[in-house]
Amino acid sequence: MSIDNKDFSSLKGWHTSVTTSVNNALIENFKLVSKNEFQNMPKFKKAEIVRSKANNGDYIKFYIWDVQLNDLARKRIYVPSKYKTDSEKKAFLKDRKNQINKPYFFVM
Repeated sequence: MSIDNKDFSSLKGWHTSVTTSVNNALIENFKLVSKNEFQNMPKFKKAEIVRSKANNGDYIKFYIWDVQLNDLARKRIYVPSKYKTDSEKKAFLKDRKNQINKPYFFVM
């Protein structure tokens, strides 16, 4: 019994089209950007803890990439009111800052 390679040549095209459609679905659903576009984005800015005496209190300041603005947008996370003591607030701020600063991104 011999195997003819031309029988398998049609399967290669099928695999490529499935891969392309899966990649397009991932890009669309997760708002992924191409590697070239990702490299053109500004440098990552790490989250930082801001101590404030204003009504809202301490918060974490960080930046996210805004696709509509095509630039970084500033965001803030304030300490929830359930944390009463200063040590609880510091622990919350430190943990959340470390979560935000973890590098997560998709490379295609």
